[in-house]
Amino acid sequence: MSFRSKTIIGVAFIEAVSLTLLLIAMMGFLRDSHEVQVQRYSRATVSNFASMIQDSLLSMDLARLQSFSEEVTTESNIVYARIIDSDERNLAHSGTSEMLDRLFTADTSLVAVDDGVFDISAEVIVAGQRYGRVEIGIAVDEIQAMFGQTLLWGLSIAGGEMLLVALFSLALGVYLTRQLAHLKKGAEKLSSGDLGYQVPVRGDDELAATAEAFNVMSSALRIRGEQLSAIFALSPDGFLSLDSDDSVRMVNPSLCSMLGIAAETLLGKKASQLETLLRDMSSPAQPFESISRVLELSGDQASPKTGRCIFETALMPKRSLQVLARRGNGSEVALLLHFRDISHERQVDRMKSEFLSTAAHELRTPMSSIFGFSEVLLHTQQTPEQQREILGIIHKQSALLVRIVNDLLDLSRIEAFAGKGLSLTETSLQQVVHESIGGFPPQQQPRIKVSFDGDDRLIIADVDKLQQALTNLVSNACKYSKNDQPVFVRTASRQHSGVVWVGVEVVDQGVGMSDEEMKHCFDRFWRADRSGHFPGTGLGLSLVKEIVELHDGQIELFSRPGEGTRVTMWFRSTV
Repeated sequence: MSFRSKTIIGVAFIEAVSLTLLLIAMMGFLRDSHEVQVQRYSRATVSNFASMIQDSLLSMDLARLQSFSEEVTTESNIVYARIIDSDERNLAHSGTSEMLDRLFTADTSLVAVDDGVFDISAEVIVAGQRYGRVEIGIAVDEIQAMFGQTLLWGLSIAGGEMLLVALFSLALGVYLTRQLAHLKKGAEKLSSGDLGYQVPVRGDDELAATAEAFNVMSSALRIRGEQLSAIFALSPDGFLSLDSDDSVRMVNPSLCSMLGIAAETLLGKKASQLETLLRDMSSPAQPFESISRVLELSGDQASPKTGRCIFETALMPKRSLQVLARRGNGSEVALLLHFRDISHERQVDRMKSEFLSTAAHELRTPMSSIFGFSEVLLHTQQTPEQQREILGIIHKQSALLVRIVNDLLDLSRIEAFAGKGLSLTETSLQQVVHESIGGFPPQQQPRIKVSFDGDDRLIIADVDKLQQALTNLVSNACKYSKNDQPVFVRTASRQHSGVVWVGVEVVDQGVGMSDEEMKHCFDRFWRADRSGHFPGTGLGLSLVKEIVELHDGQIELFSRPGEGTRVTMWFRSTV
């Protein structure tokens, strides 16, 4: 049964009970008051009639008795009168034959009257001796009709009032149920995910205040939901929640990207199925263990642990994922799994270890040479020629050591400032080439062949850094070429997507590199020559690449074993 029907029936029932009790009390009061009046009137009338006929009855004056009976019936409400002696003989009577022929039965109350006539009698007693009695019938049909009419009017008024109350209850129920129906619809909209749904507000009563409070709550839920959705959608970390039935209820896009699968593949799966899926996707070298193991290593919110559960995906590219778990308080989010891609961190850790190992190795080589030859000078006697030779070796190794340290400092500064320390000015690329080549020793300059392609172009650059990069490239070209082989330095230009690019290329005819060697030529401390015939730190090309990228430029490399190498640095032209 609807709330509206319950309201109408409830109010109508209460009203019906109240009116019924009121009507019963009212009719009882009217009945009792009429009963008293009829009783008093009938007793007084019959007593007066008995007194009036005493003398005539004693003298048996029948004519006078008949006159008295007829006189009594002249009253409008007395329908018959009868005088009976002590032997039950009818001495006189008046009234209709219908009334007189009835068997007389005295009425004790008005309620008992069923023929409209209240029958009453009185004994005629003189000096203690009974001489007869009188019987009269008093018409009470009008009183009964009035009583019935009163009851009818009472019922009609009660019915009308009940109808009005029912109509008012209907209107109230419609108003209440309409507002409640809006709130019910709003609750259904919220439960279906339509956060922010607004219910109509009518009036300024408590229901309107409730609707306004609902709208405020709905708007707050929408804002909160949008915030959480944005966080989960834009977060680089992956999130997955399970409900109290151990079923996957939510997966964010980052996790799907990490695992390389669609969200539909995960949604609805049980915890055991999820564990099997993650194990199948894991690398055998470092597989996913179990959710219970993740919980054990993660701890809880009150006492979190520092342990980490890490597994590696088998799909390419391989990813190292760290998993944390937290239990929720609700049935919808009973368990939340947090996946974080730590592949870059582990790669950085490996690179850091390799860098420190390589740097230590590269620094130890000249340091060992310096230390060893210093020991020779300190503990052995050498001729002046031998001392000069040893000092030359120490000087050469010291210069190598200084060059390694300077290159490391340059790389660290470039990475630390990330371009913020550049002193950018508009400069001519040809001027940069002239100043860079002019800094080489005079004996090397003849083998460096410089040529310019087209008009001079202006670029925005840090001149010192650009000269450093070009000097490194020319030095490498001279080092890996024979002494009689020239090194070419040329400018070039090209246009791409409406942008003019200008570049400077350095070409040698030296030993060259294979395709595999070109993949590592920009790695720090990597050197194609492992024989030691060509001195160097393996940091030159790394430094060149960092400088070019800080200028938003591009670097291209082409090489063939035994044919030489060509390296080109490209920059955006301002003209």
